[in-house]
Amino acid sequence: MLFHNIKYNTLASVREKSIIFWLMLFPVILATFFHIALIGVYDKDILFNTIDVAVVEKTENPNFRKIMDSLSEGDDKMFNTTYADEEKALKMLDDGDVKGIIYVDPKLSLSVKAEGLDQTIIKSFIDQYSVTESVIIENALKDPGSIGDVSAAFSEELKANEQLKLSDGNMNTYMTYMYNLIAMVCILGTTVGTDIARRNEANLSSLGIRSCVSPTGKLTKNFAGLISGCIVQSVCTLIAAVYIVFVLRDDLGIPFPMVVLTSVVGSWMGVAIGFFFGTVGKFSEGSREGLSIAFSMVLCFLSGLMVGDIKTVMMEKVPWFNNINPAALVCDALYALNVDGNLDRYLVKMLTMAAVTLIFTLLGFIMTRRKKYASI
Repeated sequence: MLFHNIKYNTLASVREKSIIFWLMLFPVILATFFHIALIGVYDKDILFNTIDVAVVEKTENPNFRKIMDSLSEGDDKMFNTTYADEEKALKMLDDGDVKGIIYVDPKLSLSVKAEGLDQTIIKSFIDQYSVTESVIIENALKDPGSIGDVSAAFSEELKANEQLKLSDGNMNTYMTYMYNLIAMVCILGTTVGTDIARRNEANLSSLGIRSCVSPTGKLTKNFAGLISGCIVQSVCTLIAAVYIVFVLRDDLGIPFPMVVLTSVVGSWMGVAIGFFFGTVGKFSEGSREGLSIAFSMVLCFLSGLMVGDIKTVMMEKVPWFNNINPAALVCDALYALNVDGNLDRYLVKMLTMAAVTLIFTLLGFIMTRRKKYASI
């Protein structure tokens, strides 16, 4: 009887139009928009890339040319340097082939067409070189014997262009939006949970009336509903994760099996929360579904789905809230896997999710236990 109920509860869930839209189609659409609007921003505007520059030598400066050549070599080179006359350099700047033109005269100068991170880096490099050159010349006039030591010290500083990784994960700050999207699908499992309560309570639907007069015990029906709900919800969350990782090709910085594990636990938590709230009050079917979705989206908003910095604000104003917000728990678990070198913080988040799931499941069973009706 248990497996019979699981089978038909699963079939009933997948036939719900709201579940098909909110748990299958909506996350795919939102992930696509995130990918188009946000993910490429990190590579373009934040992640450092080699800068294309043109150098116009109006006077000879062998030392500067040597430094430029050294910074234009290797896999982690700072510049792609093109030596050209002024006319060619200006054309390259107008065409967008270079970010700036460095003029080598008695003094170095920079010409740019727009302002941005790359132009700022070039300007900082020129300023640093000019200061360095002035210090070397000044020391040469005061103490010619110190030229070698001073030049060596400043050369080491100018050649420093080493990439250091804080973590083996993906440092794209916008990837947290994808974590929040997976968390959103998990928490939208509240719609599945409330639907389980609706199908088993006589005061919530006509289907609940027929269910209550059936010979199957309420505990068996609710347990079967929860199992089927967790299965359906887990599949929906995994569809979103598969779409992000294998279709959009976004690197979450996490081994996919760990994404699956986190998604499944988060999905169970969402269903358990929905199951409990589905047993509270006497709202109509439409109102209950609307409140469930609204409640889920508020949690996702406070977790950073719409505004990435809101979680930081919550941490400053209400530091304890992120530790109990179900959406933040899923997001933080994925984030911890990405940036941490160990599983300590991840395990804390997973155990918290398991505890929340257990608590709301027990509360849901308590709310439905021995409930009686005047007439059915």
